[in-house]
Amino acid sequence: MADTDPQIMASVICYCQDKYYHHVQQITREGLQKYHNDPVLLFFKAYSLLMEDRVQEAIRELEAIKDVPEVSLCAIMLLMYAHKKSEVVDRDAVSDLEAKLKETRRSAGSKALYYAGLLLWLLGRSDKAQEYIDRMLKMSNRSAEGLVLKGWLNLTPGTSLAKCLKYFDEGTQDNKNIFGIVGKAECLMMQKNYSGALDIINQTIFSFPKFTAALTLKMKYVLAMQDWDQSLEIAHGLLTIQRDNIDALQMMAIYCLTREGNVPKHYMAAI
Repeated sequence: MADTDPQIMASVICYCQDKYYHHVQQITREGLQKYHNDPVLLFFKAYSLLMEDRVQEAIRELEAIKDVPEVSLCAIMLLMYAHKKSEVVDRDAVSDLEAKLKETRRSAGSKALYYAGLLLWLLGRSDKAQEYIDRMLKMSNRSAEGLVLKGWLNLTPGTSLAKCLKYFDEGTQDNKNIFGIVGKAECLMMQKNYSGALDIINQTIFSFPKFTAALTLKMKYVLAMQDWDQSLEIAHGLLTIQRDNIDALQMMAIYCLTREGNVPKHYMAAI
């Protein structure tokens, strides 16, 4: 199952968070070659399609997985969201989905609650996501993935960073939850502890070499430390791995603009 593959799942969630939906589709396509018909990957594929306004494609993908227990809740929620985005809203379909959501919510297991909370967080509905994750944590005896998402839900301006770090620390005790490790690094960056954040990201790059989002974070962190040369070096490295890496292209464009006074055409699209 893909949800046991830390590098794939962290990549998918981080790219969803950054709204890089083309990258999400690339990762899910590669993941589905390894984990055939995996419902979690199919769900995030549908999510990325919907966020690109490819509504009918997303609906077809979601209809195929809406009865799979671990993603049933989030699939039904996203189907309702998709129908409401359609040019012509199928009121009967929405009504049927609302009834199915109520029924599914009553019997939902911890995995279903987790993915529903994750979806709500991605859609910007953090208060509602908190309800699902709190219920999930009670049901699952404080599972690592639930604690990590709880940390991200609390990682907002005005909240206690120490509280967030506590959730991330508890959720990353096995050092396998990359999404939680990234959360710890982001907490430290918000505390202006640049060296601490960089240490975490360097270890992540070493331990999970296929998680290229860590390189992107390192590029941003060293830039925050005003190390232009290293950030440029990382950008070049990222572009050898992903020719269309938006953050690396933006970094190159900013560098050319500030240091040379112009931006080459092949970097312009990233600005």
